[in-house]
Amino acid sequence: MNKFVLLLVCYISVVFGNNLFSQDYYWSSDRKISIVKDTSILLIKFKEDHDYKSTWDFFKDNKTTHKNTLMEEKKIAIINIIDYDPSKLEEILNKSSSIEYYTPIFKSNNTPLYPTDKIILKPKSAGDFSEINRKFSNYFSSFYKNRYGVYIITLNNYSNLIPVSNEIYESNLTEYCHPNFIVELQHDNDPLYPEQYYLNNTGQFGGTVGIDINVLGAWNSIGTFSSECNINVAILDDGVENHEDFDGRVLVGRTIGNPTGFGAPGVGSAHGQACAGIVSATHNNELGIKGVAPNTNIIPVRILGVAADLIDIADAVDWAWDEGMADILSNSWGLGPGNCTLTGVDFNNIIDAYDRARDQGRGGLGSIVVFSSGNHGSCISFPRNINGAITVGAINNNGQIWNYSNTGPEMNLVAPSGDTDLNGNVRTTDRMGNNGYENGNYTNRFGGTSAAAPQVAGVAALMLSVNPNLTEIQVRTILQQTATDMGPAGFDNTFGYGRVNAEKAVKAALPTISGSDYLCSSSTYSIQNPSTGSTISWSVSPTHLFSGATSGSGATANLSPASGAASGQAILTFEVTTTCGVINVDCTIFGGDPFRIYPNPTTDYVTVSKVSHQKLGEEILRDQTSFEVSLFDVVGQEIISRTAATDEATLDLSKLKKGRYYIHIYYKEAIIRKQIKVE
Repeated sequence: MNKFVLLLVCYISVVFGNNLFSQDYYWSSDRKISIVKDTSILLIKFKEDHDYKSTWDFFKDNKTTHKNTLMEEKKIAIINIIDYDPSKLEEILNKSSSIEYYTPIFKSNNTPLYPTDKIILKPKSAGDFSEINRKFSNYFSSFYKNRYGVYIITLNNYSNLIPVSNEIYESNLTEYCHPNFIVELQHDNDPLYPEQYYLNNTGQFGGTVGIDINVLGAWNSIGTFSSECNINVAILDDGVENHEDFDGRVLVGRTIGNPTGFGAPGVGSAHGQACAGIVSATHNNELGIKGVAPNTNIIPVRILGVAADLIDIADAVDWAWDEGMADILSNSWGLGPGNCTLTGVDFNNIIDAYDRARDQGRGGLGSIVVFSSGNHGSCISFPRNINGAITVGAINNNGQIWNYSNTGPEMNLVAPSGDTDLNGNVRTTDRMGNNGYENGNYTNRFGGTSAAAPQVAGVAALMLSVNPNLTEIQVRTILQQTATDMGPAGFDNTFGYGRVNAEKAVKAALPTISGSDYLCSSSTYSIQNPSTGSTISWSVSPTHLFSGATSGSGATANLSPASGAASGQAILTFEVTTTCGVINVDCTIFGGDPFRIYPNPTTDYVTVSKVSHQKLGEEILRDQTSFEVSLFDVVGQEIISRTAATDEATLDLSKLKKGRYYIHIYYKEAIIRKQIKVE
């Protein structure tokens, strides 16, 4: 049999020593990406209008050891030729009326690339495509332009795929031009809330207390969650369906190659369902688990478990942010290991689609793109390493990086997770009944970086629920700047910026309050850029520091200090009720005179001191802002130059003549002037 196999391989090598394999590279990201021919695997394309069942039955029934694949959506079969008697295989390949063409496949860094008869290109300018069409139209069967200015060209001969796409790119008329390959996408392999250590690590499963994403403080900042929130998280995975713990918040989605699939999972698929539960499971319903962002909607975009070419993947990404109106795109998938070096595969059309999501999504504010770093214990590969993506690795419940978690300079954040291959300990939703991983509605075995990325997607959703005006860059920057540092100080390739910290991220995302830090006279305070349609009220405490109104409605508070000697720190709170819930935005102000000057009159010294800290409830607010003090005479001549202090400053007046002087206190961008008398 080995002799026959060798002969067949040689035969196929000769037959396909044609244009398709005349060049060993394609172009993407302005670089040549090497590809090699694999003659042991054949792609068979069936004709659109023919019944190919008998032909497929031959391949299916006569295989020996290797798995053959039928991509029904594409009418394509992938077979390994060593499974078959060479003479029978040659006969059916050449005589079957249902076969349009067959060809060996390509590989790049062991990643299979299945050729098609289509090219993807984006001209540098509108006029450039006319020139492309003039030069290369004899190779074209048809073409169309999508709504984003990308052209899809169908060739009249599939064997021209590589040389023509390269020649078009090398004409310098395109931003990018590369073949359309079919690729294999890979997973990253409330009664239960006490077991969700990634949300609140109390030492469960031998973990270290506090190694979690600190989400309780974020929930407290929001207060009351609303089911009417309009924050949408797209789960690009193997599908999501409704669940008892989603409360009807799974929206109509999209399935590659199936216009009536609507993002629902296929038989045996449950990965996307588990990711969705981590993001969005309902709180306090006496069921299952708690999601990070329970007030968000899930948009299922099924790209796994179906035949997906590069056009399909880019279309799915574009649909998610555009027609699907996703605020966040959560991705726990990739193309496999080995694609992170300068020789690894990447594809400009997919990069372009994610760039459009970050630039044009959310009405121009930009959709947030989150990717898992991958589970190969290697470098971070395409498309997880796309510029601008928030790439998330996995740590265990003691804060150590998992040995499977991919790392590298593209790493952004980490989040707690369990082991891979359903040997983990992450509690999340499963498909209902016996359709998923378990014979029930929840699984206790999820893990990998697949479980880490949805946690960050959920935190981003919480941030947008308190401040939907944030841009994509602002969300990404806040997540990085508020992360809990791990490993060496600052950014590193293992932990990125650190462990995602939901409380700090949400608080940093809250709208700001404009107004003076201290109140010596009547002043106006306003909450900046509240959500459209929100209801706002305000209050200040303690009330004895103020005269006039100490509460009211609207985005503006007009405050006046109390008369007399009353002074101290106070909290001004704006309560903002939005479709996503109720949030409280606070600021600290000083009511009355923030400084005490003594003795006055004096003889040889004077002390300038901050007024004693005002106790509010159980917390003593301590103002650590420094200030400066200088002394002037009655004609405005500076007698003592600026002296810096944090709590108090003492000036030596022993050499001054008797008379009146003026102390200037420079504090929080203001100047406070006080008169003193030297006797």
